This record gives sequence, structure tokens and C-alpha cells, in this order.
Amino acid sequence: MSIMTAALYSQEWTGWKGPNHDGKSTETGLLNSWPKEGPPLLWKCDSLGEGYSNLAFWKDMIFTEGDIKGETHLFILNRADGKLLRKIQVGTGGDIGGYPGPRSTPCTDGERVYTLNHFGILTCIEIATGKIVWSKKYESDFEGAMMLSKILKLHWGFSESPLLDGNRLICSPGGKKGTFAALTS
Repeated sequence: MSIMTAALYSQEWTGWKGPNHDGKSTETGLLNSWPKEGPPLLWKCDSLGEGYSNLAFWKDMIFTEGDIKGETHLFILNRADGKLLRKIQVGTGGDIGGYPGPRSTPCTDGERVYTLNHFGILTCIEIATGKIVWSKKYESDFEGAMMLSKILKLHWGFSESPLLDGNRLICSPGGKKGTFAALTS
């Protein structure tokens, strides 16, 4: 996974598709088109493993997930220069359906960050210390089931992004004990 950034956001982008979960930024004063030479590259980070995780932003931090050597990690980066602040193992990594790495975007409230890897390991991490507060497994804790395309016979793994709603973390293990779950810390 490689991250390149050309602009930093003034608003918090706390989870998948932003603060309103609609993929729209409220930033103003943006250019209508890029200069011919493109935007200036501020920094680049290319040591975040494999996967399909997007980015979440909170104040001076960026959060994302990736697989390195068979383990899924949460990466916390400095927003200004891309330097790695923390790397925390949040589960077993690996390949599902021919595609390695997590498919989820972390979400945060500024104190904790929540991750889900493609094997259904949902984790709550305290940002200040990097301590894992709790972890749930979709398959064993909720009898969750991975998505399977019956037409293509393709396993994609767990690929949702958890959602914070006040003090509740909403997730969808898709199992007998709950299609959806609301967890509180």
C-alpha cells in the first residue's frame, strides 16, 4: 500500500467516506483544476503492507490498515510528514480469494480507533498508548459469516468498515447472533 498526499484537510475524516459518510468534503477554496504539472507532493509513505484500507484522519494523525508478513496492522502516521507514529498488530493477515490484506477503513473518536480485518477481527485500540482495549471475532463471538459470491464462488472476507454513532460502534458480522451489532465501550 502506498499513500501519497498533496493536501491536508482541516476537517476530521473520522471513518469511511468522511464525517458524514457521503464521500463529500466541506473544504472550500480548492482549485477547480490541477496545474499542468500536478499538485506538489508533500510526502509519500510506501511501507504500509498490502490491503484495501482507506484513510481516517484525526487532528495530526492518519489511520489505516495493512498486512505485513501474515499479520494485519493498524498504522498511525503523522499527518504533516507521513512518519510512522505507531504500528499495532490487530490480527492475523493473509490472502482471501486471491486478494491479501484488510478491506476496512478504521474509524476513530480521537481517543480510540476501531479496526476490522478481512478475517473478521474487530479491535478497539487506545490511541494515546497503542493498547488494545478489546477485540471481537465475528465468526466465534457473533457466528458471523464471510461473504461468498455464489456466481463466482469467490470469498472476499469481511469487508465492511465499522461506524461510530455516539458511544456505539455499529458493525455487521452477518451471523446468527446478529446481522448488525451495536457495541459500547
